[in-house]
Amino acid sequence: MKTHQSEFSLERMAHVFEVTRGGYHRFIKALPPKRAQANEHLTEKIHKLFEASRRTYGSPRIRAELRAQGETCSRKRVARLMQQVGLAAKMRRRFKATTRQDRKAMPTPNLLKQNFTAAAPNQVWVADITYIHTWEG
Repeated sequence: MKTHQSEFSLERMAHVFEVTRGGYHRFIKALPPKRAQANEHLTEKIHKLFEASRRTYGSPRIRAELRAQGETCSRKRVARLMQQVGLAAKMRRRFKATTRQDRKAMPTPNLLKQNFTAAAPNQVWVADITYIHTWEG
């Protein structure tokens, strides 16, 4: 109604939307609900804690920090508020072992003994073929 006040009269819009003019004015002047104010206050604290953790804390850790500061809130509420403002924790990738060592295998003998000089071409060849898949593993 506020955006179209220049085009239409307030009485006409109130009649179309089936609201009273007094109700409209009360709505405009009303403060936000207490829960919304509490959520705004909590969101500010969440944002500060999130930045202090270098954007690594998720909702469980943020909630634990808030509880330590004396705030009472649930993990789901913290998660919802974080999602509303677009805060998401950075996940650290887990280490993945790419090779499995056979403890029983004997190491291949070192025939060159770190002497990589050759008297003529095609006498010494060096390669790393650990990336090639074999049926033996």
